Amino acid sequence: MAWDQKRFRKEFVLHLATSPATLVPLLAGGTAAGLGILFGAPLVALAGVTAMMGGGGICATRFLVGAKKVAERVVAKLEAEDRATRKDNLDALDHRLLEDDDPRTEDLLRDLRKLVDPLYSAGDIQLFAGVPTALGLEIKRKIEELFERCVVILDQTLVLWRNAQELKSSKAREPFVAQRERLIEEVSLSIERISATLAGLSTIGSKAEDE
Repeated sequence: MAWDQKRFRKEFVLHLATSPATLVPLLAGGTAAGLGILFGAPLVALAGVTAMMGGGGICATRFLVGAKKVAERVVAKLEAEDRATRKDNLDALDHRLLEDDDPRTEDLLRDLRKLVDPLYSAGDIQLFAGVPTALGLEIKRKIEELFERCVVILDQTLVLWRNAQELKSSKAREPFVAQRERLIEEVSLSIERISATLAGLSTIGSKAEDE
């Protein structure tokens, strides 16, 4: 989960507090209370305070009764935001990788995305069907970690390529080129591991059901 608990709590409280059922009584009550105090109308001020208390009560009731649903909506919102940010970042990397005129790096990134994208959507339900929950979560976490490492490595291959291009001597360029090749091979092997793991999930699920 890319977002932290602090961000979740902030969104959760904001979601509760900005609901029309909560916000309207609070705003109306606050306005009435302010006007009542300003113009010396104690009954109006009291009515305003009562309305504000009602808004707070509604908020508390929503928290007690609907906290789970609110939390689910907040989680869905945060995950959608993270998916959008992740897509933008990967699209930007894909565009940058065109710079090296080496189709291997773009192909590797696109294969990675094809393999791992279902893990960030409803598709993971089908991928992990029949797999014990704890095992499925661990496999998913490992794949996501490997994916993120591959993304970082692909970005590094571009840095190495740029460094090599700035050098005149082939001998000076050689270490950068060699390191870049090693990183590309590492990503390729990682993709094979991810592909084999995802392909084997159906077998894992079948064995788990048998057991």
